[in-house]
Amino acid sequence: AGTVTLNAVIRADIDLEALRAQRLAAVRAAVDTAARAVVANVSQTEQQTWPTQLAEALELERYSPDTQPDYAAAAPLLTLMAGQRGLGETVPDLAARVLAAAARYTAAVGVLVGWGQRTERELIAAADAEAQMSVSITPPSV
Repeated sequence: AGTVTLNAVIRADIDLEALRAQRLAAVRAAVDTAARAVVANVSQTEQQTWPTQLAEALELERYSPDTQPDYAAAAPLLTLMAGQRGLGETVPDLAARVLAAAARYTAAVGVLVGWGQRTERELIAAADAEAQMSVSITPPSV
């Protein structure tokens, strides 16, 4: 009665691996869903410009406050955006906003990515179904 057959052991391993795979997929989906929520109110087109906006804002940071660079040459996208936004802001004002937004985004997504990586490690290390199920797959609020 206390004997375990090889088939039962193999089946338990398969079930554990299936459970692990399902929970890992759920963690990855949760990270992606939470990250999409961070940018839900931003168009895809604007998001596609973020690397350029950030690069231009960082480029403008290299200039001293008393230097007036050729903004159209140093930051062509930000120059166009500042003009089109109609808010009366300068290119340096917009660059500062871009840097602040990038910092907020990085902080929010960094929390999610770090949580996801830690949770994946915990799931991979979990030795049995009970340990698998004890790992929370609910991401932190950001």
